[in-house]
Amino acid sequence: MASLAVLCLAAALLAADAPAPPAAPPAPAAAAPATPSATAPVPPALSGRALGEELQRAARDRRVEQAALAQERQRLEALAADIERARAALREETARLQALAAAASKAPAPPEAPRAPAARPTGLRPGAKPPPTPAALAARTVRNLRPEQAAAMLAHLDRGAAAAILREMRPADAAAVVDRMAPDAGAELLTLLARSPAP
Repeated sequence: MASLAVLCLAAALLAADAPAPPAAPPAPAAAAPATPSATAPVPPALSGRALGEELQRAARDRRVEQAALAQERQRLEALAADIERARAALREETARLQALAAAASKAPAPPEAPRAPAARPTGLRPGAKPPPTPAALAARTVRNLRPEQAAAMLAHLDRGAAAAILREMRPADAAAVVDRMAPDAGAELLTLLARSPAP
């Protein structure tokens, strides 16, 4: 019995010497319910008169919008009608052109017009020789010169004119003149003579 009392006394002393446990933090206070004035202002209630005016304004806006839509619909319908008329006219014109093309491909080709005879110089009788050309007259003059003189004179002329004069001369006389010319000038004249068609 005495030992039980000693054990109880020892337990009490140990409990007194032990540090006290930390106090629990105080519980947060309950949040107060938000009042309507703290979040957003409540709009004032519409009166009967204000509500009627708002409904009338909405009805007017709806009528204006419907009228605008009706006008736009009429404009689009008129545009569609114009496009359809243009398409019909284009189809008709295409059919007409195709018919003309088919008729033209089946029609025989027109006969060629006879060629007109070459015009004779004025005042010539049929069968008469035409008058000499200026190149032929110049060739007669060059033939009366010595080959050296003719070569020097033709070297100073335009290459086309010199070739035309040589073409009117007899081949032997023209060869004698070209033989007395510088090789480059003679070669150029012979090239012009070879490329120019015979009269």
